[in-house]
Amino acid sequence: MPDEYPMEKIRFVVPAQPGYFVLIPETREGAIVGAGREPVIAWAIDHLGCANPTTLDGVQFANCVVLTPDGKVEDIHGSFTSVDDWIEVEIRLYQNRQQAPRPAHSMDGLWSA
Repeated sequence: MPDEYPMEKIRFVVPAQPGYFVLIPETREGAIVGAGREPVIAWAIDHLGCANPTTLDGVQFANCVVLTPDGKVEDIHGSFTSVDDWIEVEIRLYQNRQQAPRPAHSMDGLWSA
């Protein structure tokens, strides 16, 4: 976790039911090719009422992807019917980012003699 979660914003913690996992993207050359899983052991409820999954690594709050007991995947963009469907969408998003034209830098060559 790059930044520590501001623990003063946590109002209470409740145990998680079995079967919830935070998915950890496995990448090859920047593209998602699979997903590892960390069990959710609790939900940290913050000052806004949001339930943040908590694993053995602590409270996860940044762009979490959660696998539910019924096999659905939820992330900040919505819900997917399976891990494979989520990976397929992530691969397409990666491909679209790779094909998008890069903006020209207005400062290119400005200081060359």
